[in-house]
Amino acid sequence: MDETEKDNLKEYLAPYRDEEIQKIRDEKIQLVTAAEFVGLHQEKLAAEREVEKLKAELLKAQNTKLEIDFDVFDKWISNEMLRSHLD
Repeated sequence: MDETEKDNLKEYLAPYRDEEIQKIRDEKIQLVTAAEFVGLHQEKLAAEREVEKLKAELLKAQNTKLEIDFDVFDKWISNEMLRSHLD
């Protein structure tokens, strides 16, 4: 990184102290613009909504499976009871 680039960083980060700017350089902290942040945040929110939608679909499928399992079990019990009465 040359001096011009360092000066540009210092100009962009004018409200920051020299120590904070040096820490950003040393730790290679990724800086983003407000527009980039908003875009990434919107992507994150969309992904979270998709996860919630998929969780709801999974829960519905699990509940449907439980209902089917219960129906099958109920029919089996009924058949067993009928069979025991016929014996």
